[in-house]
Amino acid sequence: MYFDLQLDKEDIKAVEVAFKGMESKTPARLKNAINRTVTATMKAVKSSVLKTYTIKPARYKEAQQTVYRATVSNLGASIRVKDEEPTLGNYKITRGKKSGIRATELKGEDVKALEVKDWMSKAFIPTAGKANGLVTQRRIAHVGPKDGHFKVLHGTSVPKMMEQAWNGKTGSQGKLSEEMQKRLHQEIDREIERIITGS
Repeated sequence: MYFDLQLDKEDIKAVEVAFKGMESKTPARLKNAINRTVTATMKAVKSSVLKTYTIKPARYKEAQQTVYRATVSNLGASIRVKDEEPTLGNYKITRGKKSGIRATELKGEDVKALEVKDWMSKAFIPTAGKANGLVTQRRIAHVGPKDGHFKVLHGTSVPKMMEQAWNGKTGSQGKLSEEMQKRLHQEIDREIERIITGS
């Protein structure tokens, strides 16, 4: 699964008007502003995800996150994230003899018993075999090969959680996409001031 965060290139082009008469310095200055915004974006998204979800920080870091930074010749930037759905043990879980495994992905919510269909057992954690140490359900009404006995349970993927944060659907206030656009404007204003003051 991939997820892209794109800074608004059309907005960047519009701001270039502010550099009229300083055209030679425009690309390098805009590059600096964009890349500082990208760094701020990565930190803001991570903070929002870890404040909202119970996923372990170490598992969050395992997602393949590639940052394409702006250059003088390419005044645009993006972040691409690739990851598989983490197994449920990477989130908050509790174990009970009667209830089996209970879990929640969201902070502030009580752990809940996992859905059990007629053909599946309560969730548990095997201590041997291919599913050793993973939150699993056993297929009760087994039909087919032996490997089909168990189903390993998974949670929401890191790219999906990041997307929720970016679109303002987590516990953060407002959309991070809008906050980062404002941040970009602020960074560009800083570069304009540096040119004017010669710093």
